[in-house]
Amino acid sequence: MKIFNTRTLNLYTTTGKPYVGMWYVENGNYYQYPDQSVGSRTRLFTAEDLQRNIVRYRTKMRTVTASPIPIRAQPAEDDYLIGRFLRFFLQRRNAPLYTIMEVSKQSYNEAINVNRTIGVNESLYNNVAIQWHISGPREYVLQVNSRTLINTESIFPGISSYLSDPLQLYRPGVENL
Repeated sequence: MKIFNTRTLNLYTTTGKPYVGMWYVENGNYYQYPDQSVGSRTRLFTAEDLQRNIVRYRTKMRTVTASPIPIRAQPAEDDYLIGRFLRFFLQRRNAPLYTIMEVSKQSYNEAINVNRTIGVNESLYNNVAIQWHISGPREYVLQVNSRTLINTESIFPGISSYLSDPLQLYRPGVENL
């Protein structure tokens, strides 16, 4: 006899999303309350099951996945003389608005290299590199960086919130003092 439960357990679908709803246990496995229109049952997983499956999958694929390490951009003096430098950003594909991080060029390159077997998993992250102006006439830097953020927002949602100050890292040059 199947006993259907609505008690909250930390159960997850095969895609790793938390499951909320009716479920039952059969032969030690958790199942979603069957949808009569589909006529089949869907297996649910505990967090421990998911972790074991992830470890098993990574071992099978012989990959070593690293999490990207956020950095705080620090332009070199030469960058200030040039007036700009490249900044690299990643964001989780499954929660783009809340997971933006600035990363090193190395982490960025690992995330965009599809053929890597070690490093950051490119299938998990969106990426963008932007030219960021940091010296020169203040109004020019403000205008260019603002335009960069507006243009980048369509392909990398949330970047304007993450970089809310277009004059971040700006340093007035000698001509601006």
